[in-house]
Amino acid sequence: MSSKKHVVFVTGATGAQGGAVARSLLSAGHAVHALARDPSSTAAQTLSELGATVFPGDFDDPSSLTSAAKGCTAAFINLSPVFTDPSGEARHGRNVVAACREAGIARVIESSVPSVDRLERGDLNGVDNNPTLKYRYAKIHVERAVKEAGFDNWTILRVPRLLHSFVDPKLSRMVFPKLAGDGVIRTVLPPDEPQSVLDTRDIGRAFVHLLDDTTGRYRNKKLALSGETLTFQDIANAMNEALGQDRVHVEYVRESLARELGKTDPIVASELLYLDNPGFLLFDENDFDFKLSSAKEYFTREKAALERAVGLTS
Repeated sequence: MSSKKHVVFVTGATGAQGGAVARSLLSAGHAVHALARDPSSTAAQTLSELGATVFPGDFDDPSSLTSAAKGCTAAFINLSPVFTDPSGEARHGRNVVAACREAGIARVIESSVPSVDRLERGDLNGVDNNPTLKYRYAKIHVERAVKEAGFDNWTILRVPRLLHSFVDPKLSRMVFPKLAGDGVIRTVLPPDEPQSVLDTRDIGRAFVHLLDDTTGRYRNKKLALSGETLTFQDIANAMNEALGQDRVHVEYVRESLARELGKTDPIVASELLYLDNPGFLLFDENDFDFKLSSAKEYFTREKAALERAVGLTS
């Protein structure tokens, strides 16, 4: 492993993934340029107190990206869908990549999602009328932008469903709207459908591992970072074990009803894509050899947030 200390441009630094990466980098002695839409936010101020340099920025403002990337030697690119603009994420990806190129950044690691290769090959069922596909295609464009930019060393880090989505108030209300009020995880997927899940802290650990590597084995590669393989019932069991009570249950939606709901509900439409393509959320293997957190460990650590997410506390 390298003893070289980097200055890292971290996008999405006030979010779950970017925040985990920034904190891991700072703990390892690297410097961080954290991009934040609102530098006065609590998350941005916390990073500043930990030692990060926070830059105000917007993915649609290339000059702000250039300012944040200036002087950096590496970058973590983490982008989110723009639900009001299907072309937004791809545009943001191009803008960030351009800023990294202008800054002379050589090492770039981009966070992506499972099954991008299947989507790019056209190897998916039920895609013709699925309204979520326009957002998923953006991931293809961002990956291509990174791979074709001419960086000396890039890595596409594909991550599965984040356990964070069960405890983050805003995200859990969107993805699991019955969780807070009724303790219910509502899903279209069958009881035995497995999925890979991950603790966001492990993304930070993986980033530092990739950054410090001197063997070249991760250079210009697509990698899978996968924790446990669990069903929704397994996840509910882990949540209940951490809570010390039988609070969370899984509710399975009939496929016929789901097909109707999916016409207007993007969350249901996403799950229909998973239903039509078994293994969509599953990694066959993990490309990292260090121990990753279990769901039980994650929910135990985040018990206070979990209690709020399932409506036990406010």
